Amino acid sequence: MFLHTGLQNFVKLDEIEAMNSNVYSAPTRRLVKSAEADGRLIDHTEGRKTRSVIFLRSGAVVLSCVESATLVKRGNAMLAGEAYEDVDPTDDDNAGEPEPVQAPEPTPQAQKPAAKGGKAKGGKGKGKGKAQAQAPAENTDAGTSIVEDLP
Repeated sequence: MFLHTGLQNFVKLDEIEAMNSNVYSAPTRRLVKSAEADGRLIDHTEGRKTRSVIFLRSGAVVLSCVESATLVKRGNAMLAGEAYEDVDPTDDDNAGEPEPVQAPEPTPQAQKPAAKGGKAKGGKGKGKGKAQAQAPAENTDAGTSIVEDLP
């Protein structure tokens, strides 16, 4: 049985020794570099981001663009004799028309008053960085007042 590692690449399931999803850890990078220097590196990413590293019993190291959790699910389903169907976004066979995504409706936001006086604190613009006082808003209602008359 062969495990699909993405982008129409396969690895013999019986040959897998270990998988690692922490591909950017220092020990994993050292193992990948040594495998590349020895000619034991097999790159199944085809230029995409490496998401898992597969170590084979033969000593070869395989780079895959599929998450190791997905590979484990696929392998377990194959060993159990079940069909595991997942939609692999890195697989060209599943690159059909994407479903349209609707943008969320904009929420009303309070408008902030524009700053006066040039640049922000410490800047050298109009007003030399000092905040200019704004006149208080006038009360346009004729019969109401903010301060009540005291007896």
